[in-house]
Amino acid sequence: MSKICMVTTNPGKVASFRTVFSSYGIEIEHVDKELPEQQLTDLKEIARQKVLAAYSLITYHALVKRPVIVQDSGFYLHAWPNFPGPFVKFAFMTLGPEGVMALVEKRARECEFRECLAYTDDGENVKFFEGTILGSVSDKPRGERSKEEWSGLWQIFVPESYAKTIAEMNDEERASWRKTRGNNAATKFAEWFSKNSK
Repeated sequence: MSKICMVTTNPGKVASFRTVFSSYGIEIEHVDKELPEQQLTDLKEIARQKVLAAYSLITYHALVKRPVIVQDSGFYLHAWPNFPGPFVKFAFMTLGPEGVMALVEKRARECEFRECLAYTDDGENVKFFEGTILGSVSDKPRGERSKEEWSGLWQIFVPESYAKTIAEMNDEERASWRKTRGNNAATKFAEWFSKNSK
């Protein structure tokens, strides 16, 4: 089984990635550390800076070179172009689910997650894997929290062609949704890494 480090303080993100990676024979070594994050609007540049910082962090403490990934995501309301974008964590903490829903009241409810996974195995060269997840904002928060939840938005995000929020789905439904939603960043990376890792 191949191993890769993932640096994040979000245990839900790690659990979600482990679900995807397990079928590709990739094991995640979770490094629970906060990474510096520049207040930029470019997801790719944010991910690039974070993965280089992550690589420096793990090689400094472990004294060995190990491949590492980080993923950064943005949430975009179609009624409010480019908002909140990469600032989704701050916006959600400030507004809460009700505030996000109020932004689309009497407006288009369509929205999307954009994700960018960054990978490096040498601390210099970075490879990117991107994905977009289309959906809409529900009329109220629905569903229960789960170990795979990496954002409170799970309770108000309804994936395209579904009637349930991600939080309302059980494990089997979420697994089925992952398969039908196309290649997300995690799947794209897992397919590439399983073929190219030494």
